[in-house]
Amino acid sequence: MDLLYSSSNSYASYIILIFIQMLNLKKIQIKNYRSFVDEEILFDNITAIVGPNEGGKTNILKAISHLDQENSFQHDDLRKGSKDYPDGKIEIQYEIILNDKIIPELLSEVPNLNNKTFIITKKGKTSEDASYEYKLLDLQNIDKIILIKKVGNFKKSFDKAELRAFDKALQNKWLIKSPTLNLTKTPFPQLRKKKDISVLDNNKSLNKFLSEKIFEELQSNIKIYFWEYNKDAFLKNIVSINELITTPGKFIAVKNIFKIAGWNTSPSGLRKKLVDLDASDVAVLLKNVENEINKLISKTWRQHKELNISIQHRKEDLLIHLQEINTLTKPELRSDGLKWFLSFLINFRARSETMSDYIILIDEPALHLHPRGQKDVLSEIKGLARNNQVIYTTHQTFMIDKNHPDRIRILKRQSIKSDGQDYYFASKVTNKINTKDITTDPLLRESLGFKISDISPINDKNLLVEGRFDRNLIYLLNQYFPSIDLDEYSIISCSGASDIKKFGNFLIGNELDIYCLYDSDTLGMSNYNDTSENYLPKTIKTHIKLLDDSFSDLETPEDLFGVSVLKSSIAKVKEIKDIEISNKQPFMKQLNIFFQKNNIEKEARYIIKHNLEDILLESLKDELEQKNIPIGDDLIKYLKAIASKLDKKS
Repeated sequence: MDLLYSSSNSYASYIILIFIQMLNLKKIQIKNYRSFVDEEILFDNITAIVGPNEGGKTNILKAISHLDQENSFQHDDLRKGSKDYPDGKIEIQYEIILNDKIIPELLSEVPNLNNKTFIITKKGKTSEDASYEYKLLDLQNIDKIILIKKVGNFKKSFDKAELRAFDKALQNKWLIKSPTLNLTKTPFPQLRKKKDISVLDNNKSLNKFLSEKIFEELQSNIKIYFWEYNKDAFLKNIVSINELITTPGKFIAVKNIFKIAGWNTSPSGLRKKLVDLDASDVAVLLKNVENEINKLISKTWRQHKELNISIQHRKEDLLIHLQEINTLTKPELRSDGLKWFLSFLINFRARSETMSDYIILIDEPALHLHPRGQKDVLSEIKGLARNNQVIYTTHQTFMIDKNHPDRIRILKRQSIKSDGQDYYFASKVTNKINTKDITTDPLLRESLGFKISDISPINDKNLLVEGRFDRNLIYLLNQYFPSIDLDEYSIISCSGASDIKKFGNFLIGNELDIYCLYDSDTLGMSNYNDTSENYLPKTIKTHIKLLDDSFSDLETPEDLFGVSVLKSSIAKVKEIKDIEISNKQPFMKQLNIFFQKNNIEKEARYIIKHNLEDILLESLKDELEQKNIPIGDDLIKYLKAIASKLDKKS
């Protein structure tokens, strides 16, 4: 186990990054550890752990770091509210998905271990070495294992040609029984009788043997890298070339900039570029380095697109400045947020070629950044997740990915009581939020620390729709068939077709982009074709029939569901269960005729309609979760067509 650590300074904003190489963590259960009594946390490819300060977010990252076999529990790791404090036992359980990055050798022998769940439990007191327990969750499709006790006698039982099939088994002194290997045929019964081999053929012995092999190989493949943002390690104004070559650890940021530019950053590689060449050649090389790093900053950081890093060669030193709007400043004098972002960007981009199949844990990224900067960091995290699993903690609103509410885990601080006495605060985990629009989830808002009035649903780009059902339908479809980037577009419900113009002009007046989606019914078409004062141009609006040639008979999103789904949903609304519907005319026309015939009042119609819409959405959600909606379905076609319109407008 290689553990790299650089000591922390007193600077309040920091990042802890723990990389567990070639590992896929599915779940962790934490008992009696720091702020946790007994909690289970599930992980996705990207997981955002959201909670207030001192809610226990960092403790989750530290618990994952305890997968390190050499890392014993410390005194502060035991939960202080524990009844048996200070002598209590800590227990952390990890569920890991096995793959060829974790156990490549073992998988070559036992391919059916691929994608199986392996459980490791680390437990112990702070006063003693921790112990490990481990097991496979299931042994389905795993055959018997043959242990070779006496290699010499085993070899004598086969001729040379036959022995070639057992080369690897003889090295390992075991093999998995293949379908073609018959243990009832000579020489296996004789070998078993003489105890030259033994056969593991029950689940307990198989699990014990394989689990020991898995744990051994898995541990050898775990590498933890601890990175902490340290302002003293940021870019310096003056860098001694000799010190950079002899002690590059003092100038990690500079070394990483050269690495991003494609340099060999070994001592000999740096010497070749910075010492062995004449000054004019060095100047040309440094200009190329500037171009590479400044191109990266411009592409990545929208808030500081004009920021440049200047690196000049002055005799035995490099002079480094940050340049923006023709003003040069020493790097040390810039803001904490700017230093943080550059440190984050330079560090990860320098490692991009070698960073694959890691779990990356990030504690409170973008803490001091402007909201736009936070969005840029979130984009970088998504980039990291293409080849890695990323888990990060935050209490920043703009570090939440609105496209994936399923990736959010919420932490709360809760007072634990026993016999009427408080036992400190404990961290409680919610693994799933229930609302379609994450900004309206009360538990998430509480964890992030804002009221609904503190955050606007408006974005730089906005899709305006007629009503709540239209918005929630798009949200739901987009969750299962991602087509619209909800970090880029907000979907605004305008409470009716006639209000789209009013709200649209308000947003345009505030220099925000809009696109409008109308129904194709009478009211929707009237507003779509409106040419009165302050009308919205047709270049920024459409209606359902225009979305696809096959939608020519449709008027509202309800028509996309089909008669059978509508009938089953109607049956659940007692006020309209007697309505007879067909596909001969749009559904809302049929519903309005039913309302008129039965003298249902306007207010009641509104309630009935929304009840039906909620049932339709629930039915659709069930179908989506069971993967019963094909890509070609009209609903998916509807979503893709909207996304296409937005892309063309952009």
